[in-house]
Amino acid sequence: MYHRCEARQRTDSWVIYGNDEDAIVDARQIQESDLDSNSDSGIEDDKSAGGQAGETDEEEQEFNEDEGEQVRIESSSPAGKHVFLDPDWSMAVKPTASHVTCLDIIKSYGASDFEFRTNEWLDASIASGSLPRLQPVTRWHRFDVWHKFYLHHRPLCFDPDLPRRRDTIRTQPPALVRANSSHPPGPGSFDTVLFLMKTNEFGIHKYRAGRVRVIFKLPAHLRNYYPHPLVYLELFTPFPKSLIESHRMHTTSHDMHHGICRTAVVPLVWVVAACHLVWASHFVVDQWCAVQEATDAAKAAERQATEAERTKAAWAKAARMRLLRAQTNVAHS
Repeated sequence: MYHRCEARQRTDSWVIYGNDEDAIVDARQIQESDLDSNSDSGIEDDKSAGGQAGETDEEEQEFNEDEGEQVRIESSSPAGKHVFLDPDWSMAVKPTASHVTCLDIIKSYGASDFEFRTNEWLDASIASGSLPRLQPVTRWHRFDVWHKFYLHHRPLCFDPDLPRRRDTIRTQPPALVRANSSHPPGPGSFDTVLFLMKTNEFGIHKYRAGRVRVIFKLPAHLRNYYPHPLVYLELFTPFPKSLIESHRMHTTSHDMHHGICRTAVVPLVWVVAACHLVWASHFVVDQWCAVQEATDAAKAAERQATEAERTKAAWAKAARMRLLRAQTNVAHS
C-alpha cells in the first residue's frame, strides 16, 4: 500500500507564501514560517513534508489573501551519490471549486470510487499512527477542488547552468452540455504524473505513473488534522526491470482489475514530475523496423547497381581508347 511509502530524510523545511505562485520568491520579499523536521514512518505530516500548504496558524491568517503559495523542501541524500526528483510545488490558495460534494466529484471527474479510496487512505494513516481516529467521509461531505498545481524543479547538480523547469499539472473535467444538446460531453483532460512508490529503488523504478483525476483537500471537519492537498490517481503498472528490445524504452499500461482501472489517493507531495506517455505497439514497432531494414537493403542494392554501371562504363571507355590508339598506330605505319 502506498501509505506505507516512507520519504527519505529531509531537512531545513519551511513554507513560503508569495504574491505570485509562478515566481521564485525572494527571501527579502516573503514571510517565512519554520516547521519542525521530525518525520513519521507513515504518511508525511506537515513536519516532515516541509511545505504542505494549508496549515492554519496566526501567520497564515495574515497571508490568506495571497493568490498562491509555494512549498520549498530542502533535502539531501544520506550517501550523496544519487540525484532524486524532489521538486518544490505550488498551487492557488483559493480552490477552483469550493464545497463540492463527493457525488459531484464522482460524476464530474470520473472518480468512481473516490469515497472509498479517500477512506482507505484515512484508515491507513490512522493505522500507521499518522492521524488520530477520525470520522470517515461520506458522499454528502464537501471538498475543495483545484484544477492545477505546479512542480518547480531545481537545477541539476551536474549541469547547474540549465534553467529551472516547471511542470504544470492540470485536471480539466468535461464541459457541461445542455440536456437537449446533440453534442456529447468531451472526455476532459487529465495529466499524467510520476509519484513516489519505492524509496529503496533507484532510477525510474523508484516511481510509478498515474493519471491525476482530482486535486482536493479533506472536508472541513478533517482539515485541522490533515490540511494538505491530496490527489486521486488512476494507476499504471510498475515499470519493468528491462527495456523493450525493439525500441529500448520502458513500457507501462493501465493497471486493470476485472476490467476496472486501479486507483489510489496519495498526498500531493508524493508527486515528483509530469509524465508524458505515448501509445506503443510492439507490432507497429517491429513492422517499422522491418520496413526500415528493407529500405536500407534497397538503398544498398541501388548503390551497388550504380557502382556496377560506373565500372562497366569505365571499362567500355578504356576499351574504346585502346582501339582508337591501335587504329592510329596502324595508320601511321
